[in-house]
Amino acid sequence: MLTNTRANVLLEFIAVFILLAMFFAFNVLNFPAHYFIIFLVGVIFFVLAFVSSNLVLFLVVLATLLSPEFEVGAIRGRAIMIRFEDLFIILIVLGWLARLAMNKELGLLKFTPLNTPILVFLLIEFVSTSLGIIRQEIKFQNSAFYFLKYAEYYLLFFMVVNNIKTMKQARFFVFLTLATCAIVCIYALSHLPSGIRLSAPFEGKGGEPNTFSGYLLLMMSLIIALLLYAQTTAQRVTLLALGGMALVSFVYTLSRGGWLAFFPMLTAFIVLTKRYRHYFILFFIALVIALPHMLPQRVTERLEDVVAAEKEYQIMGKRLTFSASTAARIDAWADGFSKWVKKPILGYGISAGGVMDNQYTRVLVETGALGFLVFIWLLVRIFHAARRSFVGSKDDLFARAVSLGFLVGFLALLIHSLSAATFILIRVMEPFWFLAAIVVALPHLEPLAAKGGEAHAV
Repeated sequence: MLTNTRANVLLEFIAVFILLAMFFAFNVLNFPAHYFIIFLVGVIFFVLAFVSSNLVLFLVVLATLLSPEFEVGAIRGRAIMIRFEDLFIILIVLGWLARLAMNKELGLLKFTPLNTPILVFLLIEFVSTSLGIIRQEIKFQNSAFYFLKYAEYYLLFFMVVNNIKTMKQARFFVFLTLATCAIVCIYALSHLPSGIRLSAPFEGKGGEPNTFSGYLLLMMSLIIALLLYAQTTAQRVTLLALGGMALVSFVYTLSRGGWLAFFPMLTAFIVLTKRYRHYFILFFIALVIALPHMLPQRVTERLEDVVAAEKEYQIMGKRLTFSASTAARIDAWADGFSKWVKKPILGYGISAGGVMDNQYTRVLVETGALGFLVFIWLLVRIFHAARRSFVGSKDDLFARAVSLGFLVGFLALLIHSLSAATFILIRVMEPFWFLAAIVVALPHLEPLAAKGGEAHAV
């Protein structure tokens, strides 16, 4: 544990640093008065991380979808947005690292199968971005904000995986994740009568429906998996209600990229588990047959808009027309490849991808073939880690459900990434990496005093 002398010295240092920082910010730089509140909350988060990691993780889960954002700049017509927890997570990690440094009993960072590809990918991003800044192909300010945002996800993963010690903690944080999803869905559904595309809170004017659809794909996968392994009627009713809210919210995001990933998500459940597989197959068939006759008008119009005659393509000798938004996503592939071939090894650096709504070509443009290969390596490691956790948790229904839900959600997000830069979207990636940390940690957690039942065959 921390000695009194060490703790006092560190707290005195923190107090002096805070006072100096406040004086410099508000008297020298003349920061607006409301920044003082943000600064003060950040200090509180730092101290909490130093004292209690569990309390901070509780606040982080709530903040993932319920945190305001503000604009700090723009890149090629798209605003650079920073959310309050972006700043707080950095302070949280610093507080946690200070705690590790002061308390030798906490041990070193845990090794996971994801550590190496994450660190290598971050290194490549740093090198490619530094070269891009030196060549003056990208701006330092824009690139720094994006790089820190990307790094934030991995810092969150490392912090969670090193602080989850027991199955009781894992259950609590998964419950909290579902509770946050319920709050967000209630907020979204409250806007259903307005006729706008549904989005999460604090998304600014117009919202980010496609981002919200990616988040809901991950949450629906988790909810369905927990429903498959639910052991009481109360659990099933609660999960069905939450799943229903998430599904309606998902449909009314009117996100075609999200819809594209929905059926592969259901297919993944059929392939990965035998549990109630016949019900899944029947539901899948019934859904395919019934959908054309039960789709709301807004959904039908959105689907018909895909082939609106706004841009023409020649594909295999046939003339096809698409809407402007669909055409932009198709063009993202061609534009990305044409830009990548000019700097194929390390790319142009972070933020060079601009507004490219495609994760894969964006990685190619920003980090080149080297970064793309490491990114694929990371994705493969995530898949194997989640599958290993799922296969190895036959004696714990909760661990099995969470692993399956995360695995299916991950596969759905890979499809979603065809039409969005999904793996850099903060509303999706913060809950994704939080759950990834739990899933990776599951095989090593201390079990509950009494485990609930035996799992059926997979």
